[in-house]
Amino acid sequence: MAVSLGLPSNDMVRTLDPYGLIKLMALYALLLNRTPTPPFAAIVPFRHAETVTKDLGVTINKKLNFGDHCELILSKANQQFGLLVRTCHFVKDTLRRRVLYLALVRSQFEHCSQIWRPHSKTLLDRFENFQKKCIKWILSECELSYSCSDTYTHKCRQVNILPLKLRFVQNDLVFFYKILYGLVPIKLPEYLQWFYSS
Repeated sequence: MAVSLGLPSNDMVRTLDPYGLIKLMALYALLLNRTPTPPFAAIVPFRHAETVTKDLGVTINKKLNFGDHCELILSKANQQFGLLVRTCHFVKDTLRRRVLYLALVRSQFEHCSQIWRPHSKTLLDRFENFQKKCIKWILSECELSYSCSDTYTHKCRQVNILPLKLRFVQNDLVFFYKILYGLVPIKLPEYLQWFYSS
């Protein structure tokens, strides 16, 4: 007995967005009693997928909330860090580990951070906890706890890396300086004026 699946026409497939097409293909694989093969096996829908926009590499939703982007950046950095730990396990020198971390992992947090930087304490803590894990790897102290903020600050000084909260503030100040002195093609708003003391 033949079963008609009612496959979609080519016009219908062309009008689907890529995410809808992936869902459709995974559904047909399930209907045919086949296990979906990657990339269908690990489909995790983006929260509010229909209201999310990506521009210049920054993900934003219609409420101008960058929470989704922060989650995405943390996920990418975590993947990159995992790759770094697995492939560079033979590197024991602290300075080399620091350079690898800054170049491959921390650089994920630099792109357009003036726009998307986390402001809520919860997100900032997640970023700081991630960096704590990375600093433990740099110093080969994975068994130690950096739960005290003074310990974490001391370890950051030891490897000459700013805590992420301060790094985000530094990026903001550098960008403001560039706007102020015309180093970027963005005009200073009219309501901000130079103050000349006499």
